[in-house]
Amino acid sequence: MNHDIIPVRVCVFDDISITSYPIKSNYNAHEAYPDFGNFYLASIINEKKKIIAACVFISSIKDSKSRELAAIAKEIFEKNIHTKEQHKQAKNLLVSRVNINYTNGTIVDAFSQKELDRIFTEFYMNYSTNGSA
Repeated sequence: MNHDIIPVRVCVFDDISITSYPIKSNYNAHEAYPDFGNFYLASIINEKKKIIAACVFISSIKDSKSRELAAIAKEIFEKNIHTKEQHKQAKNLLVSRVNINYTNGTIVDAFSQKELDRIFTEFYMNYSTNGSA
């Protein structure tokens, strides 16, 4: 089954910085999200169990453990100029669903650079700083 996806942003982590980059698309994530219904964060983990890159995307796939979803995330990392090198270092790839909470803002706020950078930072701080990813 062919599912629709819209890559939104990639992020590269190292020991001193977190840098994110938008992914060009013909669609606005906040406009497409209601039709797709699923928001995901995927991460690349290296042999030291550190998160070295992440991406966020929306998809029509509902199962976060789907092999197709993992293949999509892998392709995003593989094809993006900012994450090509990190993809080569990957020992593991994890995909997690991100829940959007409308209590604190709008759908536009949820997909803003500020909010996505916050998600990337919290994810890294919670799961990678001690090498437990």
